[in-house]
Amino acid sequence: MGAVAVLGRGPAPAVPTDLTITVHDDEGTVSKNHLRLEHARDGVWLTDLGSTNGTEVLADDGTTAALPAATRLALPEGARVRLGRRAFTVSLVVRGA
Repeated sequence: MGAVAVLGRGPAPAVPTDLTITVHDDEGTVSKNHLRLEHARDGVWLTDLGSTNGTEVLADDGTTAALPAATRLALPEGARVRLGRRAFTVSLVVRGA
């Protein structure tokens, strides 16, 4: 069974089982409901929820690719994601290591 989280300034779950993660942003670059992050058996998925300042995936060479709103994208291990002026890295957590 996977997990779904909505990230944003003041996120609200789309369905009752969604987790919410508040991203503190004094600059106002993160939307209330900015993006949706899904962890499932087939990988980690990202969807921009129509955010004002967009969501980008950052490559190792420093280039960025904007994620169009409502587009679901599979993220590889180590992917870096920017929402507004905040960023996070997708990493695998190994239990018992």
